[in-house]
Amino acid sequence: MPGLIAVAHRLDLPSAALLVEQQQARVLLVDPLNHARVLHHPLPEPEVYTRVDPAATRAAAIDAQARALALSRALAPLLQRLAPGADVVPWSAHRFQQFFWTALGYRAVWQQATAELRPEHWHVLLPRQPHRYGAHSFVPGLMLVEQLRARGLPHTAYSFDVPTLEGSQLPDLRQLPGDVELLCHLPTCFHDAEYFRQELLASGLRCGVLSAEVYDVALEGLPASGLVDSAVVRGLLPPAALALLDELAAPVCALLRAHLQPLLLNANFLETQVQALWQALQAQGLLCLWLEQHFAGRLPRRLLLSNHDSTVHGALLSFAARHRLPVTMVPHSKVFNQPVFNSDGLQVQCLHHGLQDGPCVDLGGRALLAQRLAFPGAWQQEEVTAPRLATVGVVLNGLSANGVSLLNFEDYAAGLRQLAEGCRALGLALRWRIRMAETPALLLAERLGVPADDLFAGAQGSLLDFGRGCDLVIGYDAPTSGLHELLGAGLAVLQAEIRPLAGDEWSIVDAGVAPRMNLVELLARLRLLAANPAYFRDFRAGQHRLVLARQEGAQPLRHWLRH
Repeated sequence: MPGLIAVAHRLDLPSAALLVEQQQARVLLVDPLNHARVLHHPLPEPEVYTRVDPAATRAAAIDAQARALALSRALAPLLQRLAPGADVVPWSAHRFQQFFWTALGYRAVWQQATAELRPEHWHVLLPRQPHRYGAHSFVPGLMLVEQLRARGLPHTAYSFDVPTLEGSQLPDLRQLPGDVELLCHLPTCFHDAEYFRQELLASGLRCGVLSAEVYDVALEGLPASGLVDSAVVRGLLPPAALALLDELAAPVCALLRAHLQPLLLNANFLETQVQALWQALQAQGLLCLWLEQHFAGRLPRRLLLSNHDSTVHGALLSFAARHRLPVTMVPHSKVFNQPVFNSDGLQVQCLHHGLQDGPCVDLGGRALLAQRLAFPGAWQQEEVTAPRLATVGVVLNGLSANGVSLLNFEDYAAGLRQLAEGCRALGLALRWRIRMAETPALLLAERLGVPADDLFAGAQGSLLDFGRGCDLVIGYDAPTSGLHELLGAGLAVLQAEIRPLAGDEWSIVDAGVAPRMNLVELLARLRLLAANPAYFRDFRAGQHRLVLARQEGAQPLRHWLRH
């Protein structure tokens, strides 16, 4: 086998294109999602590693969360010197979890790939940037180098620069109104931004919106802080407070080194990563001090946060904990399918969609106060009638997380072929709904033996419009929160399960409403539904009654903010 250039991320592709010509090597993709992105570069058809063991990546995710919890708890006594209450408010826990997941997830993938592939030489791409949430880094490449060295395989590493999403900016508290009642910070809530905006305006509360450095969501008509460089914030704070923060640098960095060193064996890369994590903690420390100074004597009545900590949740929740301010948290995508990373004993009010499966929990796994949020939608109250089952739609979700493939793509495609063949045997028409940014459509079309245009056609228009063009919709593999809208509109939904799901996957849709079943059972169920129109109508109506029951007690956001 000729040399292989290992590509972990789309930002590796320009460098890979240069190496292909220089080294006469082939490109290796370990995330099938990058296959279509190769077409935008002068690259030949790549080799795609498609047989990732989902059990290995699932174990890596569990390990990553455990390590994030351990690091957060070890840091708590140090951070309490600056922010009383930090023992129940982990800072940067989500950032830690994402770092550990990237390292451990790629380690699992590279362990498999290097055991199976035998190129003459490995070419490893190493961005110079440390891991920061949402951006590419040297971590995936370092995990490959570790495996190659352990196996004694010939390799060369190449450094290059990639963009980063994060700088050193903080919400500018000076731009907020002087009498804020509700302090809001809602990064990543893109899909529900308009709903949240309308509810905040209707609440009658004086709101101040803290802008996010990354994944900011504009809420028109509400006063927003904008951003300011952390160096400016530093100049606004008293020397004694800054000295307290600066004294934390040495012990915090020592602790970070101890927790990261088992994964980052190279001292230079380790130190670069430690400094990046310290800088993020330091920025939160500046915000924590500034919140105390700015709101002294005029505290807000409540905090409203999204569950997605893009940068500064630790500082905000420490401020709330210190002053015993109630905290309401909304999901960035309908449900709390992951822990509230910045709570390890802090009680927050979690508002979620009624079709979430399972409780809302903190980083330590403790259940949090959870109540149902009335999202906008059809939510028909009448019984739904339906014709006989004739057309089935299949809705696909993403296959990877942070570039780490979550499953064996060959098994995934084989399951879809089995489903398609079974539907044809039953005389059922089949429609596909891919996720344009998260489905390797060309690879999948090749495996299914269908024109790629057939897959792209189903992705046009809204998911609800797609669902209304089907008699029954099947969510395939991991559920998607988009199924909530279909269920709310009275459409029939089943979930095809092809592997054991992780908690952040199965919790997205309540299995008590949309049953999950393997393909053999699913096809048997479809046979009954197709052959018995009355049974199909009863199933659809009964499922909709369950949907309505799950929304019992749901209230709009304005209600929860006033109570």
